[in-house]
Order: sequence, then structure tokens, then C-alpha cells
Amino acid sequence: MQRLPFAMLAVLVIATGSRADEPPMKLAIALKGFDPVELVAGKEVAGDSKLTVQRGTFHYSFATEANLKLFERDPERFSAQFGGACLKMGPLAGSGHPDRFYVFDRRIYIFASESCRDAFKADPRRFIDIADEQPKGTADDVKKGENLLRTAVKGCGGEEILKKLETYQVQYQFTLKRGDAEVKYSRISATTFPNTYVQMDDFGAYKAGWLLHPKDGYLSWGRGQPVDESVRQYMDREFYRHPIHVLKAWQDGEVKAVYLDSDKIGEVLVDRVAVYVKGATTKFSIDAVSGRIIRVGYRGRAGAGIADVERDYSAFREVKGLVVPFQVSTRFDGKPFDNPKVVVASIQVNENIEPELLQKPK
Repeated sequence: MQRLPFAMLAVLVIATGSRADEPPMKLAIALKGFDPVELVAGKEVAGDSKLTVQRGTFHYSFATEANLKLFERDPERFSAQFGGACLKMGPLAGSGHPDRFYVFDRRIYIFASESCRDAFKADPRRFIDIADEQPKGTADDVKKGENLLRTAVKGCGGEEILKKLETYQVQYQFTLKRGDAEVKYSRISATTFPNTYVQMDDFGAYKAGWLLHPKDGYLSWGRGQPVDESVRQYMDREFYRHPIHVLKAWQDGEVKAVYLDSDKIGEVLVDRVAVYVKGATTKFSIDAVSGRIIRVGYRGRAGAGIADVERDYSAFREVKGLVVPFQVSTRFDGKPFDNPKVVVASIQVNENIEPELLQKPK
């Protein structure tokens, strides 16, 4: 597997949260051989090489039979969180080094480098991805929220157009400035509804991304094994940050919507609604006249770390009856994020997606 130069690796971290480092060897002994149950309890106790359990690509060793059984009853609690992904880089970063760990709040986290671990130790909660709380509101707020999503469906082309939507693919072009140099790459975001999705970045000599299937998920450099369930749930949350995905799920009765308030974005009057599906709560700002969703906001991964993310959509066009934005701008914690510069190169609706994009790794 070809390694990325550091500058291009930084692009991946900023743009996708992907790839912290090469995966560890299969069946690597994790945590320097320490018993994970004891680590969670705050003690470094060597495990017995005769008492081991495999989880993902790691082997965990235990000091006692009792600890091994406790691990097997609740592996999510005692194993490295997010399948051993480097939590500074994010759940989609691929595995960090199995010996580079840190225990916080009785959970074990793994890291790709000492600098990653140091950043996490300085502010752990900035890097731990968790599901959102469901929005709450009165019965009237819920009713208003449902009506606003009906308005948003009309704004994107209407109920029948959305019901007939089977595939949706967007190609982006990115330009990253690094001093006087520019790095250009492209991204394909492709969906086969209801919830098979791929995001793939193409650097020419190197590709990286992730794939979500209804019951499992994969990283593009994986060896055929599904990601840890907590990572797949994170993929679900990322999937349901997209307005089209949420509106399709709402038609299927999977979304909770709560009206928030009315506001203005520039001179445009908007109604704001919080939508929740599969652990993701996102705030939609809906143009009161056109019904178009012109802004989304949520708390989530923004490169290396968690921030308030806002995306503004504009330059709407009709593609086979579906009204979609051809321009997007992003802010992290209120600050414009325009490096890399993003251009929507094309949007395809109900066209064939290359089969290999959505195939599970072998």
C-alpha cells in the first residue's frame, strides 16, 4: 500500500477525518499486553498470554479468567473505543498503534502518534464522538416541525420526485493551498437509497474513504472486515447530516422533527427545525418562501476535533426534477473554512453508480 506524504495526509484529516496511519498487523497484542479490565479500573496489570480474546485486529490479554469473562460480557466497555481508531483524528481514521493508549473516564483510547495522544490528553472531550440527544419540544413544536419538513420536501422538488429518488451522486473538486503550492483532489459522494453510501477521495495515486451498508461499514483501506459497531454508528450519523438523506428517511417515518424558531439569514426569512435520526440531530434553516434548506448546523467532527459545524447551501438547480444546491460554504465554530476550496462539479440523480464503489471489500 502506498503511503501518503505528510501534506496530503493532512488534507485527508481535514477533509474526511480519514486515515491516521497504516493499520496495525492483524491480531496485534493490544495495550502492551496489559489487562484491559484492570486498565479501566486504573491499574496496569500484565495479562496472561494463555488468556486472550480477539476483537477486531487486536488480541487482548487478561490476568484472570474472571476478567476475561467480564470483557466478553461487555466488550464495548473494556476494549479500545471506536475499534482502536486514533481518536485525535476521528472514528474513520483507521487503527492507531495498539501500544499507544490512554484511559479517560474509564474508557481506553488508542492513538497514531505521541502528538495525537498529547492533544487528546489536553482536552479529551474535544475528540470523543458521541450520539446526539433527541430534540425536545411541545406537541405544537412537533407538529410545526413536521409541517416544515413537508415544506422542505416541496422545496426540493416535491413528494413524488423524492419518493422516486433511488440514487444520488455528487462529485466535488477540492483545491488546498499550502504556501505557494496547491493540492487538487476530487471526492465522490454516492448514495443508493435507503442507506448504502460511499464517500471516496481521489488523489490520483491514492484513494481513501469509507463505505456504509445497512448493517456494516468499511474503510477503503480495510482488509475486508467490517468496522467496529461504534464506528458504523458514527457513519450513520455522518450520513444523516445531509438534507436529502434526512428527507428520504422522513418519508419512511424514521425522523423526529421539532420546530425551533424563526430567524433571518441575511435578508432571507427562515424557519429552523431540529431533525433527529439514528443518533444525529441537525438543525435545518428552511427558506420560508422557497422551502429550500439553505443552512444546516450541528455539533460534530471538524477535521481533527469536534466543533459547531455550519454549512450554507446556494446556487440551486433542478436535476431530473430534484432541486439541489451546487454551492456550499462551511464554518467551524463560526469561522469560515475555505481551505480547501470546494466546488460542486456535478450532481447525478437516478443514474447508475459504478458497482465497485458500493461493493464490500474482499
